[in-house]
Amino acid sequence: MSISVVLFDLGSTLLHFDANPEVIYPLMDQRLLDELTFLGYQLDAEPFLEDFVRMAKDADDLGEETWIEIPTYEIVKTLLSKYGYPHVPEGDIRQALTGFYSVSQEYWKLELDAIPMLKELQRLGYRLGVISNASDVADVQVLLERDGLLGFFENVWISSSIGVCKPHPEIFAQAREYFQTPAEAIAFIGDTLAADILGADKAGMHSIWITRRADRPENHNLLNKIVPDFQIETLAEVPELLSSILS
Repeated sequence: MSISVVLFDLGSTLLHFDANPEVIYPLMDQRLLDELTFLGYQLDAEPFLEDFVRMAKDADDLGEETWIEIPTYEIVKTLLSKYGYPHVPEGDIRQALTGFYSVSQEYWKLELDAIPMLKELQRLGYRLGVISNASDVADVQVLLERDGLLGFFENVWISSSIGVCKPHPEIFAQAREYFQTPAEAIAFIGDTLAADILGADKAGMHSIWITRRADRPENHNLLNKIVPDFQIETLAEVPELLSSILS
């Protein structure tokens, strides 16, 4: 069966993070505290930040172990309740998170071959979508709109809005049901073996591992354990791969 739908991961696939996270993440945390303080919340800075970092890490660990996604919104809401603010307006948390994510958004860069590749896939008649593990929907929307990506995709599935993250089968099943397409007619492209490749394989989709941003310990540990159907180094290779191998 020929491929008619192509789904993409976002981070380290269509975009890459052009900074050291160990430098940027503390700046994000401080911005969150600054925004909440500006809004009038009186918080003990050091323990608040320590608790936020711990809770965010616990959420990440839970996602890896159980594939359950806890949005950053829920972390902040829970933490503010612990610090004596059990009924925080949604708008306040969203304003604080807008500031929080604005710090990292500056360092997410569009891959230079992403737009030409997507234009070519559209020309060839493929239907396109994104499945992203991300803890905030608004953050993903900002990145997609800013870089001119949103118009290429019929739909975008974000783990924080679904409640589960890749490789959970539900997030892939929702995409398949949306396109009303058999899994074997769908290709998924991503950089992470445990989330992207395993998830696509379990869903019965063709898995394509893009490796230029994949040189990370979590992938090294799974080499020869999770094996993609196909492997590429750049997005520029996608149209030829789809037309010559998967059609």
